[in-house]
Amino acid sequence: MITRAKKGLGNLWMPANCYLFLLWSIVFQAHASTFEVCGNNDNSRQMAEYIMQHKNQTRPELRCSKKLNQIAIIKAKLLASEKDIAHTAGHMTPNHLLRKNGYDLSKRYPIFGNQVEAIAGGEKSVTQAFADFLDSEPHRILLLGEHPYFNEQNDLGVAYYYNQSTPYEHYWVVLFGDEDKDSTPVDVNKEFMLSPIKK
Repeated sequence: MITRAKKGLGNLWMPANCYLFLLWSIVFQAHASTFEVCGNNDNSRQMAEYIMQHKNQTRPELRCSKKLNQIAIIKAKLLASEKDIAHTAGHMTPNHLLRKNGYDLSKRYPIFGNQVEAIAGGEKSVTQAFADFLDSEPHRILLLGEHPYFNEQNDLGVAYYYNQSTPYEHYWVVLFGDEDKDSTPVDVNKEFMLSPIKK
């Protein structure tokens, strides 16, 4: 009788273990897919993960935006084609670039300007490119949302593009935005000069 009870109890543990494994697999895949839409390759996805999981990230919510990721790729290719690192690549400011490519940027952003984009060129390493962004105070403020204006941004898109026939070879684009905020517009142009990082 005791032997049968133990045997029966042992059989009950098998489904529970399988259930836990299945649950863990689902959580792991969801975590992986979260960063997948934030980038076009492993490098950009790692950059997105660094930004979203940084211990000093102040945004209460930051999610991956497929649309911003697509626009980040467009911008990275524009930088490579123009062989320069400039926020006005493609003869558009970043705010205009987002709107022109179908991202319904909140009305709190000026039509022209840049309160959404960090770009860098010439650095191959993801870790070093991220460190370069953080070493630049304006970029750190944008990436980590260290200003009430940026803190309201809840969408993220990242691209990394490599083209060995261009001067910088390695191109990084990080885009932030929000489509649903009605906050009062704030002129942050004078406070934050987001100059491109070139190496």
